[in-house]
Amino acid sequence: MITHVLPENAVLTCHAKSGLLMKKQLVAALLYCLTTPPAVAGGYVYDCDIPSNRDRPGWIPAKMGIVLGEDGSVTVLDPIILQFHEKPMQASVQRNDDRKLSIVWTLTNVENADKQKAAQFSYTAQVNKKNNRISVSARPEGYSNRFHGRGKCVIRTE
Repeated sequence: MITHVLPENAVLTCHAKSGLLMKKQLVAALLYCLTTPPAVAGGYVYDCDIPSNRDRPGWIPAKMGIVLGEDGSVTVLDPIILQFHEKPMQASVQRNDDRKLSIVWTLTNVENADKQKAAQFSYTAQVNKKNNRISVSARPEGYSNRFHGRGKCVIRTE
């Protein structure tokens, strides 16, 4: 477990379990957590755990951080993003009201362990603000596959 202090002393904890993450993901997560300065001042973080299931062979992360800035910007961080993008990504907000936060982002030039490639891999995350439950889905361009995961988030502000 590696802890990274974010804006306003919010803490994002990166969990890495040997055998669950590919070597590159683990190295990228460790490097990010140890070296990246805070990205947003005054915002807060959804620190999300998404339990493993058979519908998620590596494309839905077990751990995800969603950073909301005071200016309305949203940054997403997880081991998959770090493997293919090498740094946190900006996400587009589809909805942000009292009930739900819905965001989307797209990874490009993604390749799996079997060397199958997708030019784009589209992600959607929805956080129910009443109970902090998260639902994440992913869709690779050019394939019929859809990947889904559900979990729970904790809001970190200090």
